[in-house]
Amino acid sequence: MKINVGIVGHIEGPRLSQAIANLLKDEKGFQFDFLEMPYNKNSVAKFVEGKDLVFICNPGESAINKYVRSYCQKQQIDFFIPNEIDNRRMPTLEAKYGLSPVFQLILGYNNSDYINSKLVEDLTAEKMLKLWKDAYIERPYNFPKKDKDLWNWFESNDCPYPWLQLDLKVPHEKMYMEAINVKNKSIMHRSDEAGGTWNATTLFGLASDITSGYDYVGVDKTKYPTKPKPAWTELADECPITKRFFMEEFPLKNYSRIRFSWIEPGGYILPHQDAENRCMGFNLAINNPKGAGVYVKDWGMIPYEPGTAFIWNVGTIHWVHNDSNKARLHMIIHGDPDKEKLELLMKKSWNKYGWNK
Repeated sequence: MKINVGIVGHIEGPRLSQAIANLLKDEKGFQFDFLEMPYNKNSVAKFVEGKDLVFICNPGESAINKYVRSYCQKQQIDFFIPNEIDNRRMPTLEAKYGLSPVFQLILGYNNSDYINSKLVEDLTAEKMLKLWKDAYIERPYNFPKKDKDLWNWFESNDCPYPWLQLDLKVPHEKMYMEAINVKNKSIMHRSDEAGGTWNATTLFGLASDITSGYDYVGVDKTKYPTKPKPAWTELADECPITKRFFMEEFPLKNYSRIRFSWIEPGGYILPHQDAENRCMGFNLAINNPKGAGVYVKDWGMIPYEPGTAFIWNVGTIHWVHNDSNKARLHMIIHGDPDKEKLELLMKKSWNKYGWNK
């Protein structure tokens, strides 16, 4: 099944579309349609209808761009307009649709005014790359020079990316069955942020009935007059596959907290940030019903699928909404990096999923 992509051309007209068509002819799985100027609201609406993804090669916030944005949002069509805001959403579209570097360069990380004025029929990917680098010479990517620097770079402010999918094989179906068996022992977590729709089960932490820090409101200080030491809880013994995965496979050590995190149907977590600065968090999707999403401000939805693992910047504003009829189950993991294991995983993951493929 092909993904239908609509590209609304810029003032360069047929030359632009032909150049794009030449560069995208090897993009398997995509069907491209082009709309040339001049166009109006009616022609754009007709062109956009039925598309999966729409790109506007016309930078800024013109009246027609605002109309297309509004129309696509109403029709629930993914769209992209080259501007400061949408440029930061490009990795989300890339992750969702598997867009190639050439596709990104043309339709995403480019200064559209600069690029479009230079497009010609014989434009090659190499020329496009050079134009992109020239146009964005001040853009602070600072890719790591050595594989061993990946982790330090990714958690530093030099890294512009909000997340990276980890190339981990997660036994999520078996973990899900274990989570179901102990779900009745979950407790409400942070009701002030989730309205009672967020429940958690602690496998490693202060206690099975403590899902947050010791000083958080709701901890029974009569039962726990002093702070317990983090350890595997009795619930972990009921989840041997899950416990073994984190003891043997996961790239962290000296755990402080491992939890099953349930968001009930229609549930949510309000926009918040876990830290004031860039801060890496580890999160696994055990299931991820259609309609359930984790959203990061200025970047969009993290492309979770059942069994996927991500490291992402929880220091940015983010929120969760489960717009489905099934409880969403993720796992939130806190601990110290096992640097040797993590470096190997980061290298493998970056080569497979990183934005500079």
